[in-house]
Amino acid sequence: MTVQYTLFVIFITLLSIKYGFGQTQSKIDENQMGMSVLYDMVNIFLGDVVHTAESTSYINLTVIIEDKDISSIKDWKPLLKYLIGFSVCVAIGIVFIVVMPISGLIFCFCRCCGRCGGKQKSNESKQSKCKRRAFCSILLILNTVALAGVICAFVCNSLLYKSLQNEDGQGSIGHITGAFKGLERFINDSVSVSKKKQKKTPNSLYEHYVTSKFDETSQHIVKRVNGKYSRTTLILNIKFIGSKANETRDKLEDVKMLLTNLSMEGTELSNNLTDIRDQIASACASGCSGFNASQYQTQANFSSLGLLTEEANKVQKSLDMSIYISEAKKQLDSAKADAYNQVKKTSEEAADAITKVKKSIDDGMNELITEKDKLLKYVPSYYDTLNDVDKYARDYSRYAYYAGIGICCAYLLIVALYYFGILFGLCGERPGDDAPCCNTGTGSNFLMAGVGFTFIFSWILMIVCTVLFAVGGPVYTEGCKYFENHQPSRLKIFDDSLVNGLKLKEKIYTKGAPPNFSIANILEQCQKNEAIYKALQLDYLVDLDSITNITVFKNEIDKLKELSLNIQNITIISPALKNDLRNFTSALTTVNFNQYFDELEKNMTAALLPELAAAVQGFATQENQKPSRNLTKIVILNTCAERLRLLDNSTLAPMKIKASNLSDTLHGLQTKTTLKTHVDDLIGNLTAAQNNFNANKTRLIMAKIADLSNAILTEISDNIDEVKKEIRENMARCEPLSSAVYMLTDSICVLAINPLNGMWFSFGWCLVFFVPCLIFAVLLTGQYRREHRYEKEFDDPNFLMYGGPSQDTIPLTSVDQTDRGHSSPSPRYPAGMSNAGYHHEYKRENLSPPPYDDRMHRMHRDDANPPPKYRAHDLSTAYPPMEPRDGSRAKNYSYPY
Repeated sequence: MTVQYTLFVIFITLLSIKYGFGQTQSKIDENQMGMSVLYDMVNIFLGDVVHTAESTSYINLTVIIEDKDISSIKDWKPLLKYLIGFSVCVAIGIVFIVVMPISGLIFCFCRCCGRCGGKQKSNESKQSKCKRRAFCSILLILNTVALAGVICAFVCNSLLYKSLQNEDGQGSIGHITGAFKGLERFINDSVSVSKKKQKKTPNSLYEHYVTSKFDETSQHIVKRVNGKYSRTTLILNIKFIGSKANETRDKLEDVKMLLTNLSMEGTELSNNLTDIRDQIASACASGCSGFNASQYQTQANFSSLGLLTEEANKVQKSLDMSIYISEAKKQLDSAKADAYNQVKKTSEEAADAITKVKKSIDDGMNELITEKDKLLKYVPSYYDTLNDVDKYARDYSRYAYYAGIGICCAYLLIVALYYFGILFGLCGERPGDDAPCCNTGTGSNFLMAGVGFTFIFSWILMIVCTVLFAVGGPVYTEGCKYFENHQPSRLKIFDDSLVNGLKLKEKIYTKGAPPNFSIANILEQCQKNEAIYKALQLDYLVDLDSITNITVFKNEIDKLKELSLNIQNITIISPALKNDLRNFTSALTTVNFNQYFDELEKNMTAALLPELAAAVQGFATQENQKPSRNLTKIVILNTCAERLRLLDNSTLAPMKIKASNLSDTLHGLQTKTTLKTHVDDLIGNLTAAQNNFNANKTRLIMAKIADLSNAILTEISDNIDEVKKEIRENMARCEPLSSAVYMLTDSICVLAINPLNGMWFSFGWCLVFFVPCLIFAVLLTGQYRREHRYEKEFDDPNFLMYGGPSQDTIPLTSVDQTDRGHSSPSPRYPAGMSNAGYHHEYKRENLSPPPYDDRMHRMHRDDANPPPKYRAHDLSTAYPPMEPRDGSRAKNYSYPY
């Protein structure tokens, strides 16, 4: 059983090392620089791309894990069916890569041929203003949305670079290294803690505990001579009486010293008052009103009180009781040694068994330390490998970072060109010969530049986007997705594949595995910080109840009840000790405390010295006011008054303090007179206890040994139950295991895959919105290049223009002209009917006049002889002169077209 118990302790410690991890770093922040929203969008998109069924439905992971070769899969069709979403997305990307350059080339040819908005129109149409506003608003919104994608791309590129650079150990490699260091630290700590537990757990349960209890038994047997008292009550009472004797002696010495000082000071005070009285009486021989010689004397006479010397001598003699106390303690120690030696003979076998257990545990611990050293000797090589990987990642991540900056700048260039085009279009003037450079035509050039760069870069950018998507997308859907939000339940789909492929049940459980063994359940239990024993269901591997059976130890301890002891009689209270105790209590019984208190209650002087000094000072003042004053008398009286004040301060005040201290000391001594009853009770109890022990010592010892045996068994059983509970519920809590697992996955998924997926999603986001931006930029370009504002009057005739006494209802243009008017014959305007009344004079007859053109107006505005107006009607009031736009001189002619 001892060997089993030893192996169990070692096994539990090994489990702590094998499956436990040290404290890892805190949880990685998934919302770095506010990108969690973008990552959620990416994950939602990937969730829609992947088929609802899991990859395990289409691929046998157990076969791959067992063979350690993915080529062992024979039928790839189910897997391709599962990846149909990725295939479609990649196909769309390839189509985009092929179509965009071709579309750009065709668009360029169309523009060169005057098609696709390549033909410039100088005049606005009736709907141009509405179109311009609509196109501009839509393009601005789409471009702003694309700008958000550009910003996210920059941020994701920066986060990926930061993760690969591993600054301050906060990157992917840093967190992986931190997890390994936590593992190494936990292994060392586990061995250290196990070593401490090895030193105190089995040792405290048996050898040390039993030995200490044997020693306590001898002490308890001697001290419990009477059940009414606790272990050391009687001896403590004797010590208490001894301490009171010391206090009494000290107080008697204080009384003697205070009385001596008060007697001497009282005599000195009396002599001084007599001398002052005689001098005043001599000075006041001729008479002083109010002088009373009887007031210049003392009342308290401390010389009449005894110094309590005899009482102090009696108390001094009683102080020798400490010698007897020491002798009593020696006898108690001797009885304890006898009892201990006799009990120890029977307990040697149990102690030997415990020593063997301890040796086995020590050997197992040394073996454990050796295994730990073997396990950790490979750790430095792991650190070296991680450091090399970190170095390469730092070096080559710079190139990836700069490439990402360049790609993002290409996106930013297109967005900036669109913004510049919109800005110039909103703030600039119309293009024309006299328009400034910042006009809407310049804005249209920026828009077309954005369109051109879109065609040039978009296919290249789509290649990058597709490659990143093909790498990062499957990594998330087939790996990181199941570790998202740290939910072990999402890993249950891999339980059968991992357990069967790695043969975990056979490796961990040699005698039979639990039916519900699950890796996801283990992680879930560890996430709740359960003990490794409970998480791994080690009841199927180790039977704690059989290992912790204490039947052998119970038999050894039961032998203590059959001891045959021979203990000598003890003497607790000797006649000499009893005589000292009685002398101590009788020392103060003869003291008359009332005599001392009566003397202390008297006044020190017959009158208050300050009042006497004031009266004497008054005598001197009366003498000084007389016409024939006696200066000598005045000096004597003033001197006496000053002496009275000095006596009050220097002599009388200290005497009062000493008298107060004497009173307190006497009250303390008076309380000691009540100790006589306690001392008498103590003498009786000590005598009864001594007699009781000597008469019943064997029975008392055997009863105590029986109680001790039962207490040892009970406590050992309780400790065993606590050990089992500790192992099952508290030992090697495996929360660090789940933390380390998710730290490792987060270091890859959160710090690397999330920014990578965020980059291709941002690239795709921009490309998707660049397509409608391109279309509306082309449409808006045609509106920005029109030079002339739309004139409503020439499309909507009114009465002022065509009215009058003889209305001119002939159309200004022929019906065959399609630019203005009617594009097809109608009953109101039949085909072939032309306006013969309005035509250009320099044109041939019967030709349709052109529509109104402001350039024709500008061509004639500076001529000295303007063209003749039509005179068929008097239209001078109907056509007011047109004001010049540029502030030049007014023209005196205009055309109605």
